[in-house]
Amino acid sequence: MRDFFVAFVFAFAGGAFAFTLQDSEVDPSPDWPQWGGTDRDFKVSSTGLAEAWPEEGPPMLWRRPLG
Repeated sequence: MRDFFVAFVFAFAGGAFAFTLQDSEVDPSPDWPQWGGTDRDFKVSSTGLAEAWPEEGPPMLWRRPLG
């Protein structure tokens, strides 16, 4: 019985957490309003993208040492 109660509490807490994420105030990008984009085909209509990288590569924006 105790295992059932613990599982129920975790399921309820997870559902409540997911519900709060759904109602968050973070608005999705107007260019990507749903899963997969506007037409759900994962295609982006951006223009002005680079055709090639410089030989030294793209500029380093940030770095984080790992483990």
